[in-house]
Amino acid sequence: MELAEGYQNLRNDYNWNIRFNQLVSGNKDFDVPREFTTGIIAVIGDTTNINPSNVVGYIMQTVDLFQVGGIAQINNRITIPNKKPTVILFENSISPYRIRFKFAFPVGHCTLKVWEAIPK
Repeated sequence: MELAEGYQNLRNDYNWNIRFNQLVSGNKDFDVPREFTTGIIAVIGDTTNINPSNVVGYIMQTVDLFQVGGIAQINNRITIPNKKPTVILFENSISPYRIRFKFAFPVGHCTLKVWEAIPK
C-alpha cells in the first residue's frame, strides 16, 4: 500500500525505533516508562478484550511537572483501534514527554508496541 502524498516522508525521512513492547494488564492508567523527544510516534495495541467499537484503549501525551507535584496531560486522548497501527503526530510537542495508556475496558490486557520516529 502506498502512502498518500505528503506522508511519503514518514517512511523515507525517519528511522522507526521500537521504544516499548510489552504486555500491559490491569485497570489503571499505564505510564510508558520511556521519554520521547520527537513529536511523531506509532502505536499498535493487540487484545482479545475488545469492545463493540473495536478499541483497545487511548493514548495521552503527558509531561512531568515536578514543580507543581505531578504529571500533566498536555493533549486530548487519541483512540487506539485493535490491531491497526496508528501514527500520531503531536503538534507543538514538549520535549521530552511521556505517554499514558488507558484501557477502553475497566479491566483489560493487551500487547502494546510504541515506536518513535527519529529523523535520518
